[in-house]
Amino acid sequence: MDQHTDADGETHEDNHENKRDDAKDRYERALRGMDKPKTRFTAEHFHGISIEERHRRIILMQRLVEERFAVEQIVAFLPIWNLKLTRAQVYEYLEAVKRPRSYVASVREQRVHDRLAINHVIRIAQDAFEYGVRMDERIEVARAIPGFRLIPDARFFLGDYGFMLEEQASPLPETRWTSKLKAHLRHFLETGDRSRRLFVVNGKADLVRARQYARSILRAAGRSSLNLFLFIDQKAIEGAGNMASDTIWQTAWGPHVGLVDWLRSGGQKPHSQHQR
Repeated sequence: MDQHTDADGETHEDNHENKRDDAKDRYERALRGMDKPKTRFTAEHFHGISIEERHRRIILMQRLVEERFAVEQIVAFLPIWNLKLTRAQVYEYLEAVKRPRSYVASVREQRVHDRLAINHVIRIAQDAFEYGVRMDERIEVARAIPGFRLIPDARFFLGDYGFMLEEQASPLPETRWTSKLKAHLRHFLETGDRSRRLFVVNGKADLVRARQYARSILRAAGRSSLNLFLFIDQKAIEGAGNMASDTIWQTAWGPHVGLVDWLRSGGQKPHSQHQR
């Protein structure tokens, strides 16, 4: 045993055996969970990522949140941009991005048109990705086109080719259909933007009527050969195999086409597709 003198001048003996016993006791208590530290464990995909990777994820998250993608929709869409996150991880990243005032995190709280438009954009993106075409980051949901009385429910690009999506969940009177179709035709005639205008209608009867109105408007404008408008009904979407490559979109004049058909057409000037 060793001796030492403390500050009061008293002498004590150090018992090394006692010290070893104390250390052993602390170790055993720790193993039993009595002294475990309250550590916050990090999710698998958060572990060890670089600052640059975290920044990239936040940028992609910010892009989708700005277009009001709900959490479930973000999880479904991000693999198109080579990023897989769980729902819990998406909620974590939501704390790091700036959210629009009207943003809602659940699809149940979304406006019907926004929910349908985003869900169909995701479906097209997934199917195009399966086909080998990536939807780029120029996605817009319910954004007004400057200089025009036109607010597509969604706008997106497959490669360099643009598409505008209109959701018609309920029947429209002829005046509303005519106004909407004329607005899209005017935008094309004044800008040269050949983005195909996709109309998702409620049922077969609405599909027949919408195509009839489109033919009438195109004839009046002297553009009968223009395949600007493409139509599909909700039931056809539900039974479709691939919304991007299958020939399920019907033109105003009758033939069915696939969206990727337009990507294969030659002579298209990229700048006319990039116009806003």
